[in-house]
Amino acid sequence: MKWNVGIGSTNRCNLNCPHCYSRENNRCDLKYKDFEKILDNLEIDSINFGTGENLLNPEFLKILDLIKDRGIKTSLTSNGYTVLNMPDTYLHYFNDIDISLEFPNKSQQDNFRGQGAWDLAISAIEKCKSPNIETSIACCMMSNNVDEIANFDGLVNEYDINFRINTYKPVSTKDYCLSYEKFWYGVKSLFSRMKLISCSEPVVCAVLGLETSRATCGCGKRSIRITPSGAVLPCVYWNKSNLDINKLDLLKPSTFDGMCNIPAECQKCKYVDSCQGGCEARRLYNDLTKPDEYCPFIRGEKISIAYEKSKDKDLVHSSYLCTMIFGK
Repeated sequence: MKWNVGIGSTNRCNLNCPHCYSRENNRCDLKYKDFEKILDNLEIDSINFGTGENLLNPEFLKILDLIKDRGIKTSLTSNGYTVLNMPDTYLHYFNDIDISLEFPNKSQQDNFRGQGAWDLAISAIEKCKSPNIETSIACCMMSNNVDEIANFDGLVNEYDINFRINTYKPVSTKDYCLSYEKFWYGVKSLFSRMKLISCSEPVVCAVLGLETSRATCGCGKRSIRITPSGAVLPCVYWNKSNLDINKLDLLKPSTFDGMCNIPAECQKCKYVDSCQGGCEARRLYNDLTKPDEYCPFIRGEKISIAYEKSKDKDLVHSSYLCTMIFGK
């Protein structure tokens, strides 16, 4: 089978964002020879580069050349630094590019990520749009930005780009966790202002009644994450694995079955095929044996969300992660 692979070639970064899931890690880089090993030992459908700012890996452009030669669909998530500082020709190596923003205005973004973070991101979006590269804003929905989240529709419309939203996971701190009520407030506000391109956020899929399988996300089943230290994980937010790039021959679709156990309370739910207990990483930081904390059905509640579909797009992030992608 072919894997969708998220890779952090480095955890070095020009910023030090308070919500970052890798900010506490020791600084390290994957080498060119590591990528030769990965590509020689895995059948890969797509690669997304994330975690740190990948251009801070001294071998990143050489690594990109290797991946391009193998013909693998590739995307990039960046705060803007890598996009603005790499040679323009390399932008065309990417199927699509995500630029990270947490707030839809300069003052709040700079206050959260640091002075100049807004201009960095907007300049990167403009650089991507000039050669018409498929571009998205990547945003983490948190307690401190959920009230502003729908206002990203202005940037989506102004630049004719997509908006991809992940829900915050408490890898380093619980300071930004959303309550059940705020989660659904944020989700509803997004659907009221933007059209849906794709959804692999399991509890949202269940509420929408989407005819989808949990395999659409596929964390640990169809997709994996490779960290800058070489660890192989089922999900970027998952911190438990005995597998690394030197043992890729042991990787199978069943390797991470331990993370995919459906909670007993969910097994008779009529939405279990699409949800399967919800986001495993979210449950990991609460109670892996219990349903997703954002599940309304376990509370005996019914949530109704009207939505409009946008046109389908070939975006790498549609194939892995618990994420929602919106457009005009």
